[in-house]
Amino acid sequence: MGYEITYLPVNEFGQIDVTDLKDAMREDTILVSVMHVNNEVGSIQPIAEVGKLLKQYPNVLFHVDNVQGAGKVSLSLREANVDLCTISGHKVHGLKGTGILYVREGVRVDPLFHGGNQETKIRSGTENVAGIVALSKALRISMNNQLLYHDKLQQIKTYLYKGLKEMDGVLVNSPEEGAPHIVNFSVPGLKSEVLLHALESEGIYVSTTSACSSKKGR
Repeated sequence: MGYEITYLPVNEFGQIDVTDLKDAMREDTILVSVMHVNNEVGSIQPIAEVGKLLKQYPNVLFHVDNVQGAGKVSLSLREANVDLCTISGHKVHGLKGTGILYVREGVRVDPLFHGGNQETKIRSGTENVAGIVALSKALRISMNNQLLYHDKLQQIKTYLYKGLKEMDGVLVNSPEEGAPHIVNFSVPGLKSEVLLHALESEGIYVSTTSACSSKKGR
């Protein structure tokens, strides 16, 4: 649509450097979009630091993709000065096809669909009431479970991470300080499907790729 996009590099842990972001800012920059938690390796981006930097740029909106972090990794949208945040329902055990767009008070968003002016004129069309209620309940349960089980989940991740690091021929791709629910590892020379089924026979279930990439050749 005529906009120019700048892609930031990441370090060996899959994280951006806020200094790189500052250097990439231009006079005509209008939006910065950052994924909170990476869905493949579990890297956590410095959202609060980015939000602090962007306070110096009042004409720039800050969007956070919190699809993988919601209910797993804490994030205060207010403290991080986030303007827009997106969450997907199925990641918190809500119904597929539902999602949330958080819009900070005072931020204006042009709608993609026009018509009946539903959803405060942001998305026209009949509301999916059942989906909305189910997502609201699922998110509430996920947030409560995060408070109850975060430490246990972190202990399991630490145990698994340490064990994989000690195995010959196994490469651990996730950062140790990453999200507590994601561990990404590789076994060079072994087909992923073979490893998947071998682990499955032992009651251990892993994924070889993200669902959106499952049809691509590897």
